[in-house]
Amino acid sequence: EIVDGQYRWEAAKELGFTFQIESFKKSTMSVRLVGDMEERSRFIGIIQPKSSYKRNHIHHKQWETKPNLVQKVEYCGEMDLIDISTSTGTLIANGIMTHNCYAEIITARFAEDPNSPFHGLATISKSGEARWTNEIRLMHHRIQLPKSWREPRCVFVNSMGDLFHKDVPFDFLTSVFDVMTECNRHIFIILTKRPEIMREYMKLNPQYVQSHIWLGTSIENQETVDERLPILISTLASKKVVSAEPLLGPIDISDYHGIDWILIGGESGVHARPFHIEWGLDLISQCREMGIIPFMKQLGRNPYQNGKRLYLKESKGGDTNEWIEDLRVQEWPTTFNRRLNKAGI
Repeated sequence: EIVDGQYRWEAAKELGFTFQIESFKKSTMSVRLVGDMEERSRFIGIIQPKSSYKRNHIHHKQWETKPNLVQKVEYCGEMDLIDISTSTGTLIANGIMTHNCYAEIITARFAEDPNSPFHGLATISKSGEARWTNEIRLMHHRIQLPKSWREPRCVFVNSMGDLFHKDVPFDFLTSVFDVMTECNRHIFIILTKRPEIMREYMKLNPQYVQSHIWLGTSIENQETVDERLPILISTLASKKVVSAEPLLGPIDISDYHGIDWILIGGESGVHARPFHIEWGLDLISQCREMGIIPFMKQLGRNPYQNGKRLYLKESKGGDTNEWIEDLRVQEWPTTFNRRLNKAGI
């Protein structure tokens, strides 16, 4: 669907396709194919019969072989798209789970489709950048889903937004927490960039301090550490989680005790900012000293070691076989290991 580079774009236009400029950072340009699913299928059928053909021949009009014809398409039901290694389900994200840094871009790509649940929630500006429309849409129809899941899951409650946004009414939060409380065979993880609202809500509703409901916040640098961790630590919760992903600089958490689990990772995506392995190693060391359980998720698309760029085979830096041994740390809170194993993790 995405073709990068001016020469490929011009060549693909000669094949009769239409594209829209999409630049999420002014320094880099990509173009997105315009058209319905049939048009996209035609495009993929031409450029991706084999990766070498795509790489070597996309700027030519001659192809060595014809794409294989589709013999039959069968409906196999619906399933969630999960792109986070620490979760096996979603709750109110309409079945799409990816890293929060992608949420704006992914929503914008679906937003033009009137049949999409994300219709109207984001736009693409004239410069090609994704922008939220600031509309808040409550997914009431998904709240009851955990009741239908028989096998235990680890659920990232709202991967495509923030449950504790200032415009989300507490009545809606109560509906979500009621279902989570009832479905105690699952583990529910809620992350927010607004821990002050989460703290306020939990202070008013201490009945929701449950062993299977984990509350957390995200941090990126020392500024967000000092801003958000004191609030998280003072929040009523059975387990307190910190997501240091993307980690954009070295951080010191030594003043903040009471954290149970820290997720660490570099940024993925075309415009990923650098992640220095030394930052991850230092944070893991701090976790060991403070009794916090660390989970190294990925190195991201733009990792560095000793000031030098690392080029990994796995695009997101998620293959632990490509990491140095001291980074291969993926641990869960031990109290819940048995339940998490049942959840398929």
